[in-house]
Amino acid sequence: MTLPLTRPATEQDVPAIVEIYIRAYAQPPWNERHEPISSEGYLRWVMGVPATHCLVSLDGMPAGSGATAPSPPPAPAGFILAGARDYDQFVQDWERLADRLPEGWPEITGKLGYVWEIAVDPAAQRRRHGTALLAAAIERLKAEAVDVLLLRSSERATAAIGLYRRFGFQRLPVRERIDPLSGPWILPLRAVPGTTFHSPWARFEGR
Repeated sequence: MTLPLTRPATEQDVPAIVEIYIRAYAQPPWNERHEPISSEGYLRWVMGVPATHCLVSLDGMPAGSGATAPSPPPAPAGFILAGARDYDQFVQDWERLADRLPEGWPEITGKLGYVWEIAVDPAAQRRRHGTALLAAAIERLKAEAVDVLLLRSSERATAAIGLYRRFGFQRLPVRERIDPLSGPWILPLRAVPGTTFHSPWARFEGR
């Protein structure tokens, strides 16, 4: 099956991105209610983080493809926000969300990237939008010499975790206080001399 098309988001896409965010997080296992104004404020803040990209995936065929009359551009069906991020910022997140174990936090060197958000409209799920978005973001980050990619998710989100595992992500055993099934996942993008990932929980890796 051909992957959906992706492209950089535009200002005109913001209302659709906000709606996708709200609808996606209203589904199990999250069952969260997000208000449009606060959601837009948060998403615009992430979009404004330096070196962060917002990509959208498109539902339907490109305008005019096989149609007898011009058709409107396909609407965004999903989005991803990803970009470079410093190691110290990850440590700040872990210290805020989890208890530091005696062994310490995972030590990760090299240029790091982060997936802030990835969401697909429930009506468009199971059509490989998540795969297309994550693949496109990874290609952009590789082009920017990112060595290691991280994201945060919960093992309760089985569909999302299945996607991450297919790409090769592994769970870092940093367990959050509120939801011990939530925490960081890691994916090395490049094998570069001097880039290392030292984990005191190496016995857990690959499980």
